[in-house]
This record gives sequence, C-alpha cells and structure tokens, in this order.
Amino acid sequence: MKQMCSHEHVQSLLEAWARTCNRQLVFAKHFFFNIGTGHQKSLPGMYRTLLHGILESCPDLTRSALPNLWTKARGTPWQVGKEVHVSDRDVRKAFDYIVESSKTDDKLGFCFFIDGLDELENTSEFSHGDLVSLLNDWHRRSSGHVKLVVSSREHNVFVDGFSTSQRICLHEITRWDLERFSKDKLNGIQSSQVRDEIVYKIVEKAQGIFFWVTLVVT
Repeated sequence: MKQMCSHEHVQSLLEAWARTCNRQLVFAKHFFFNIGTGHQKSLPGMYRTLLHGILESCPDLTRSALPNLWTKARGTPWQVGKEVHVSDRDVRKAFDYIVESSKTDDKLGFCFFIDGLDELENTSEFSHGDLVSLLNDWHRRSSGHVKLVVSSREHNVFVDGFSTSQRICLHEITRWDLERFSKDKLNGIQSSQVRDEIVYKIVEKAQGIFFWVTLVVT
C-alpha cells in the first residue's frame, strides 16, 4: 500500500479522474497498526490522520469544517501561542462535513488510502463490520466523489463487505515470485517431486505474504 500511495502512475490516474469532473484531487492516507499507539489502531486515530491530510492539502477547508475552532483561533493574538485542542467529536464532525459536502461542492475530489483494515482494534463499540459499513457509507454519501483504496487480510467480513469486481488478491499476483523464491531456497532437496509438493504447501499457506515465506524457508 505504501508503494501504491507514492506510485507516479497511480497518482496520474487519480488526477485524470479528478480532471474529468473538473475537480482538484485531494489525497489522504492512514495505516492501521494493531501493536502501535491508540491512534494507530482506533477509529478516532483514522479520522484524525485523514482529516489532517485533507486540511494540509486544502487549508481553505478549515474555516467551514471547523468553524468554531477557526473563529477562536482567529480571535486569539498570534503572540499568545496558545495550543488549540480538537476533540474526537469535532474531528469526526469536520470529516463528515467534508464527505457530505463533496457531492455538492464541485471543486474537490477525494481519494483515501487506508491500509490494514483488519488491524483496527475490534471492540464491542466498533467492530470490523462497522468499519466496512462506514467506508461504504462515505462513498455513497459523496455520490462517488470520494474514492477509497483499502487493504486487509482476507477475513470474511471484508471479503463479503466490498465489491468483488474491484478487488486485487495479492497472493494471486505474487504466487509465481513466491514459488521461484521457495524453489531457489530448497534446491538442496534432490527429489523434484518432493520439493514441488513442499513449495506448493508453503505458497498456499503464505497467502501472498513474502515475509512469512522467508521465515519458513531460511
């Protein structure tokens, strides 16, 4: 996902999409990490990261997305240097405003890259299923002016929750590379039949995760 975010071809395709709608492309990204900090594995953390990316690209949105904080900041002399606290509620409200207004505001088109959906902390208050519903709702409410590129392990909640027509299965793309790497590492096995059977089982269990294969065969 990190490579895709920074790939020139991906960027040019997104910009071409935005141009067809006469809109400016706004890009934001978030990477869930379940052994990281609270913000790295929580819903409020995702909202903050994405909102920061949006407002960093389009500072003019701050006034309409966070009107109370904007007024407060404008009324405070810059010499004071007071730190402004933005609550989780304000962050979510601002983000929802931006998504909702994107269907009528004809100036901006958004694309959000969100990696590791399965690494969101799955709680009774907000589950992985709730996350799927939320992301689909963003796209629906924006009338297609919010594009989402998301990734996760193949858990049923994500497989069933998103369209199969716009899905890339990493293990299908990297299978040949994994097979070649495994065969090279196991070339000491004299029986080609035994080696091929072992390689097949390794690649099947790896599900596209190159690091896992590396640990198994070295």
